[in-house]
Amino acid sequence: MRNLNLLVLAIAFAWAMPSAHAQDRATKERAAKLACLTGDSAAGAKFLAELFIDTKDPNYLFNQGRCYEQNNRFEEAIRSFREYLRKATDATASVRADTEEHIADCRALLGKTTGVSTATSSEAPAPARAVVALPVAAVAKERDAAGDAGAPGSGLRTGGILTASIGAAAVVAGVVLNIQYNQTINDMQTHYRATTESSNKTKKTLAFVGYGAGAACVAGGALLYYLGWKAGQPTILPTVAAGNAGVALVGGF
Repeated sequence: MRNLNLLVLAIAFAWAMPSAHAQDRATKERAAKLACLTGDSAAGAKFLAELFIDTKDPNYLFNQGRCYEQNNRFEEAIRSFREYLRKATDATASVRADTEEHIADCRALLGKTTGVSTATSSEAPAPARAVVALPVAAVAKERDAAGDAGAPGSGLRTGGILTASIGAAAVVAGVVLNIQYNQTINDMQTHYRATTESSNKTKKTLAFVGYGAGAACVAGGALLYYLGWKAGQPTILPTVAAGNAGVALVGGF
């Protein structure tokens, strides 16, 4: 019975694993946006690099270039855009042209900043320029949409509900078998049969299996639902930008 309980839990967690991966990707995407928008391009680029390694999606390289570009790190932006062009072999001509325009803009701005006197280095650093949102690569509109990862923790919550429902059904089945077992015991007091006794013992065994497996599934489902609910709660993260510091609220409601 213990092995059966472990098998049921293993199946439930394996079913929810893809959703957990999607949730992890969504968390990294939000963290990358937050870092880029608050002037921490190094952290934003790191998250985007990890996402590219995990998914092999070159769009993350394009967004990495935009993160550098928005924070006036034009040399790194040019390298990221060129790496995107090398990896995005299925990019359309219009997408490549748009990327080349970003590269040209970075080169022009890089030429303007190289002549700035080093005497200004002792002054307080200027805050990072304000941006509205981290743009999504234009290629994302022309390729088949992969779809959003969904609400945070939704996959875990769905898996929890399904697992708990299976557990409840198993408990109900155990109750029914136990009732049948008790009724047969009463009948055997007046009409005893060896075959009936053997069959009744099987019912009792299955009833206990139903109780055990059902309880395990209900407990596992409750755990999965809690983890999914926890993933959707807002989180306060510290933010540091050039010349200022603060906190940001990240998460879903």
